[in-house]
Amino acid sequence: MCHRRGKSDEAIALFERAIQSRPGFPNPYHGEALVHASRGEPAKALEAIGRLFSQAKEQDARSQQVYEAARELFLKLQTSLAKENHSEAFKCVQNYKAEMEVLSGYPVRIEEAEMEDNLGARIQMAWKHGRDHHLLTTGRGYAPELLSHLEAHELTHLKMESEARKVGKNQFFTTTARTHEIAARAVLPEMQQWRKEGHSDDAIVRVTASLIKGLCGILFNCPLDMLIERHLYQSFPVLRPSQFLSVRVMAMEAWEASNHPEVRRLTSRIILRASYALNGAYGLFLDDLFHGASSFAAPYTKFDSIGLSHRLYQHWQEHSQDCVGGGENRLVDDFADMVGIRDWYEWKPDPGQHEIVAAPVWEGVTNPTLLDQKHPAAVLHLFGALQRYDKLSAESIREIAFEIAMFGQGGLDYANPESKYTLRTLPGERFTGLQLMCLMHAGFQRIAPEMESGTDLHEPFLKALELHQKLEGKD
Repeated sequence: MCHRRGKSDEAIALFERAIQSRPGFPNPYHGEALVHASRGEPAKALEAIGRLFSQAKEQDARSQQVYEAARELFLKLQTSLAKENHSEAFKCVQNYKAEMEVLSGYPVRIEEAEMEDNLGARIQMAWKHGRDHHLLTTGRGYAPELLSHLEAHELTHLKMESEARKVGKNQFFTTTARTHEIAARAVLPEMQQWRKEGHSDDAIVRVTASLIKGLCGILFNCPLDMLIERHLYQSFPVLRPSQFLSVRVMAMEAWEASNHPEVRRLTSRIILRASYALNGAYGLFLDDLFHGASSFAAPYTKFDSIGLSHRLYQHWQEHSQDCVGGGENRLVDDFADMVGIRDWYEWKPDPGQHEIVAAPVWEGVTNPTLLDQKHPAAVLHLFGALQRYDKLSAESIREIAFEIAMFGQGGLDYANPESKYTLRTLPGERFTGLQLMCLMHAGFQRIAPEMESGTDLHEPFLKALELHQKLEGKD
């Protein structure tokens, strides 16, 4: 009533008296926040909301409505402050960028582009991509006040790597053909079941490869993003409104992507549980960071993985203080062990120097020129595959080609002559990478010629087929 009569100071005094007499009751905190907000004092309103979530303890049906209203007001105030602080936030990020250029020894270029996989931003380090600069890319369509946080977040990735390089402990998180094969084998039984339900081999292979890649990305970023967001919150108060709005968008997009019914239905239980556990842990961290004014972990509480989320977050709390100079990568390994995917990725040492190149350097698993050189050997392997398949049923051929396609999405090392690959569908045998490529290509040509095998073996296949037909008297 006092506030409505224009006596807002008296209203605030009354709310403070109510808080002192009953500190666990949420209503007076919310009331005081509303008064400050109506007076154009967003910072004071946010302070009152912060006290609500840190001090109010009463939880009943009526108080829950107050908490939800306070969260809505918190979002509204953060939106207002982010716009109001945009100029100062922009200057802050520009200064931070200059510091990181000095620390890393390379300039940072910033550009805007269409981003895949719901990424808000990414940074490509000069030393990983053969450049004389770092490239920070932000997604199109983000409001200017969100970009400040996105850029600061990526610059902190640069800070962590640069500090690790200074002490010779930087490592590159990477997935390889070997790690993809391990991951694909782990989910293969479920993939086989989806094939029986009528889903196409091509769709299952592509979706599963994408899900494996996505989970590895979540694993790498989860504990490191916690470190980054804590650093930004503590070091740059002017960015906090932008930070809240930005992580809110990312958290909502992560939930929507993982909660899509079709995605859940076609996602391996291993991948789904790990994703929910990691996203839930990150939600718990954010809810703590904003003192309970957010509820990002709430959607994950309905899954049995929430217990693992709490263990992940507790582990991070206990071990994150001393993670500097490359030590933060231990958290990634710890999280991987806890969710059961430690062998789905590898660490490669940073050599400490790099060569500036004009184009990507081809590796053995992706080098088209090298594959051309392998064509004579491929003809023989394809011929052998055709002879093998003459003795097998169409379903057996499909099983072999599908298994190779599953773990071959990570790349098959056809430059290496070592017979290092095995197949569940062909027990007791070992194969080179080139042999597997030929078995897969010949298999799909036999039972699903419309499916693209992803290999440039059309010419040697025609030669092998001609030879096979001549020897079988089919010409």
